[in-house]
Amino acid sequence: MDFYRAKPSTFGIHLLVRTGSADHNMWLASYALSKGFRLKYREGLLKDKVVVAGETEESVFAALGLPYPEPQLREIIDGKPVWLKT
Repeated sequence: MDFYRAKPSTFGIHLLVRTGSADHNMWLASYALSKGFRLKYREGLLKDKVVVAGETEESVFAALGLPYPEPQLREIIDGKPVWLKT
């Protein structure tokens, strides 16, 4: 059993990284970088070193301009999230 401490402002980012595959987390972090953001698992989503999202999972995806995927869909197949329709 693991225990994580989160503040209300970081609860969403903690939940996000615990409800998807490691591959999905790496994809999301890479996507964030490609859009000029940085995903820091203890702080949230940062833009120019300022936290812009992280209180909720939805806020992180919204800030990145992505639809919100349910946790059970957070998998990567052939280098692409299964939930991303392009």
